[in-house]
Amino acid sequence: MAKKNFEKFKQDLEKRKFASVYLFSGPQAEQKKEALKLLCAILLLPGSESFNLDQREAGQFEAPELLNLISTLPWGAPRRIVALFDVDQLKLEQRHDLSELIEKVPETTCLVLTAEKIPETEILSKAIQKIGEVIEFSLVREEKLIAIVEELVKKEGKSISAKAAENLAVALGPDLYGLEQEVKKLVTHAGERKTITEEEVEELVWASPEFKAYQLIDFISQGDVKNSLEITREVLLTPKYAGIITNQLLQDYFFMWRLFAFAGSKSDFNGLARQMGLERQVFRVSKYLNCSRNYNLAKVEAALRKVTEAERALRYSPISAQTLVEQLVVELCQLSGNGQAVKTGLR
Repeated sequence: MAKKNFEKFKQDLEKRKFASVYLFSGPQAEQKKEALKLLCAILLLPGSESFNLDQREAGQFEAPELLNLISTLPWGAPRRIVALFDVDQLKLEQRHDLSELIEKVPETTCLVLTAEKIPETEILSKAIQKIGEVIEFSLVREEKLIAIVEELVKKEGKSISAKAAENLAVALGPDLYGLEQEVKKLVTHAGERKTITEEEVEELVWASPEFKAYQLIDFISQGDVKNSLEITREVLLTPKYAGIITNQLLQDYFFMWRLFAFAGSKSDFNGLARQMGLERQVFRVSKYLNCSRNYNLAKVEAALRKVTEAERALRYSPISAQTLVEQLVVELCQLSGNGQAVKTGLR
């Protein structure tokens, strides 16, 4: 069965077309949560979630229990939903057990699985595609985000300048659900006016946690622990933004890694932009050139490893997200050429 994106999934729900098994695949965690909410809103009666919705993490997976959950009849509704998160974290034999269970999902149950990626050649992937659907929640390349912003604004009956759309896309990154929500805010703020201005976007952007996360690398690369922690704590006022910080830092260090891998002249901005995949946002090349001055290739690779380890810890460690992210930020500051040890209260 062909893969679908989030938009096609929503269209199917509006037409009341459902699959018995879904795999929500890709790195867009917030979109996957929203997709599950939409599915619940349509399939489940209000107030019946405690009876008709069961959710489990990969670490809780036991084949007999999951079989019992999917076999349970719904209460007061034609279907119930069973969700199992991060199935790509299961061991190979567990994924084989899960693939066998998929064949036993009755018409009265909708099984939702989430993962960042499962190889298409794997038994589990084949089992899902045989009777279910794969919904892709992929990151969108930044050059496409501007067009997406313009299209979202157009759907609301308004227009937006190319520069304003670019600023919004840069600030929010590939979070399509977040983009959609922020566009709605801008449309409401614009009122009767037909055009959304750069000033309105700037006002929204500067206040957004996403833009603050985007600024973070500027201070980290200078070894500025004080301001880096200050920005981090502002972003972490909303718990879900711990992941946004690590996602942004992964992108930042990956861009710097590509800079060091560039064989041409560092004054060739267009060549650098192509190397980094920022052809439509050449101005960002300067940002990463400035940041990279305090690193070498080995330090950038070390930073990538640290951020990757922190992302894993955010999922499974009992330590609070704030402590993990603040510790990461301090360590990254100390990696830069200007980094200095400071007293932070973190250990």
